[in-house]
Amino acid sequence: MSKVTIAAQPAQLANGEVNPNAGLVVTPNANNATFGSMRVQQVGIVTMEKGFLNVSNRSAFINGRMEVFEAKDYKEGMVLPGKIVKMEFTEPQFEGQRPVVYPSTNPNAGEPVLKNGAPYYISYEYTANEAAHDVLIPTSTVVETAEAGM
Repeated sequence: MSKVTIAAQPAQLANGEVNPNAGLVVTPNANNATFGSMRVQQVGIVTMEKGFLNVSNRSAFINGRMEVFEAKDYKEGMVLPGKIVKMEFTEPQFEGQRPVVYPSTNPNAGEPVLKNGAPYYISYEYTANEAAHDVLIPTSTVVETAEAGM
C-alpha cells in the first residue's frame, strides 16, 4: 500500500505560471494569515474502475490554523497515517472548478467527460481513516439499458 507524505509546493503551477509559494510546506492563506494549507501526496495508488486497472498519483490539501501547523513542525517527506480519497460531484465544489475533460490523446480532447449525461467534478481529500474509500458517481447505464427493454 502506498503512503501519504507531506510535499512542498511545486515551482510551477498547473496553469504553467511560477508558483510564488514554491518550496513552502505550509502556505499561509492569502486572505487570512491565521489559516494555511499543506499539500500531501500519495504515489502508486492501484485502482480498478469498470474493469480497468490503473496506477496513479494523488495530491490533496490539508487546511488548518497556522499556529497548529507551526506547533507540529511538519517537514517535507514526513509520512502521515491515512490515505487520499477521490470524490466525484455533479456540481462544482468551489468557484472556478472545471469539470473533468478528455485528455489530449482522446479525439474529444478538451471536451467535458459525461457521467449519466452530465459533466462531473473531481476533488481529492486526505483522511486519516484507512477504511475510507473513493466516492464515485454511480453510472446508470445498466438501468437505462434495462428500461429500454434490452
